[in-house]
Amino acid sequence: MKQQEFISRPRLAQPRPRLAQPPGKNNQTHTGITPCAAQPRPAPGPA
Repeated sequence: MKQQEFISRPRLAQPRPRLAQPPGKNNQTHTGITPCAAQPRPAPGPA
């Protein structure tokens, strides 16, 4: 049953890993995350 969900949502499996990379550069937009919110503090340069 788990295999059917993977094939049923093959598009959600790709966009997820892609969004995990942008947060590194867009830490300002991803301030909701703890790891991202910890970066914008010490690096207020681009902010």
